[in-house]
Amino acid sequence: MPNDNSARATNLPLAGLRVADMATGVPAMIGRCLSDLGADVLNIEPSEGASDRKSGHIAQGESLDFAFTNIGKRRTILDL
Repeated sequence: MPNDNSARATNLPLAGLRVADMATGVPAMIGRCLSDLGADVLNIEPSEGASDRKSGHIAQGESLDFAFTNIGKRRTILDL
């Protein structure tokens, strides 16, 4: 499933590329950048949720840092 901006994403350099993103914190920005360039990024979190979900600046129960670094990504949970 493409990003929400699928019409715009088809003209971007990484359109059609799929990425599995398991990073947290600052490295998660790489996935955000890939998404901004048109890649379909799937953010995979552990069943207890990503550690950075509750760190940094919190507003309405969610970390603003986490929300910012995960814009444009799809999300799923992987329980091993």
